[in-house]
Amino acid sequence: MKRLFLTVLAFFILIGTSFGTNGTTVAVPNLVKGGSYYITITATADVTSALFLPSIFNNTNNTGAYTNMLGKWLTSVRTSIPAAITAPTANYDIYIVEKNDTDDFLLTTPTLAIGSTTTSVSTVAFTYVINGVAYAKVAVADGTAPGNDVIVATKYGAVAFDIGANGTIDAIEATDQAAQQFTTAVLAIAAVPACASDHVRLGYVTASKSDGTFTFGAGGTALNAANTTVAYTSTIPAYDIMGGRVVNRSATVAQEVYPATTDGDNQFVPIKKPIMVVITGNSVVSAVVLIELNLN
Repeated sequence: MKRLFLTVLAFFILIGTSFGTNGTTVAVPNLVKGGSYYITITATADVTSALFLPSIFNNTNNTGAYTNMLGKWLTSVRTSIPAAITAPTANYDIYIVEKNDTDDFLLTTPTLAIGSTTTSVSTVAFTYVINGVAYAKVAVADGTAPGNDVIVATKYGAVAFDIGANGTIDAIEATDQAAQQFTTAVLAIAAVPACASDHVRLGYVTASKSDGTFTFGAGGTALNAANTTVAYTSTIPAYDIMGGRVVNRSATVAQEVYPATTDGDNQFVPIKKPIMVVITGNSVVSAVVLIELNLN
């Protein structure tokens, strides 16, 4: 069988907010001994945002690479630091995503929890994609205020948290929940409006108080107050499935891994959607990482 070697050369720059727009350039596929292919691409960090760019493969962008990947098995991923090149300052993660380049989705879990400001909801550092552009959001330890609705005693309220390209976390409260008096957390969540276009939903918080009203937000009821029932539900990344993520790559040592999908398979055939290669993690200006996706 033919074997495809896809080499991704990614230039890292210090962590900022946006990974910028896709700037990948791809050489014409080359036929090598044994009928195998190798395709070299260079993904360069955006000089304004100081973060690297996702590499996107589809029928109109990097057509040759995309065509040669279809129908082959992704069997392993190899990472290394080229000689005489500045290495990243820490380990990093690689995401190999089969998504449309207009999709909005999470790469890592934001992990909603009570904030150091106990009326707010905290999030850890996470990464996400809006319309084929990757973004990084720093941890918000003090938290984001979950609206300002007042929930009747023993009833449930729900608030969703969304984020867009501007990096602002928005609290989206259930529709008319003060008057609706939802009897379960499930009913309250069902009343939350759908995520807005070009945004990603981070998750939900639901709350109820058995001995009085529960007031969301600044100056309201603490999320750990007595006689409250509060639950945090974080969105699970759905970047499936092409090899999932290659986590904790060494900043200095060459490594080869056998990626697994969310179903536990260790091989995957890209067949329909565009493919995105995204790298996240600590880095330094002009650092370079070599990534080789091996397909049979």
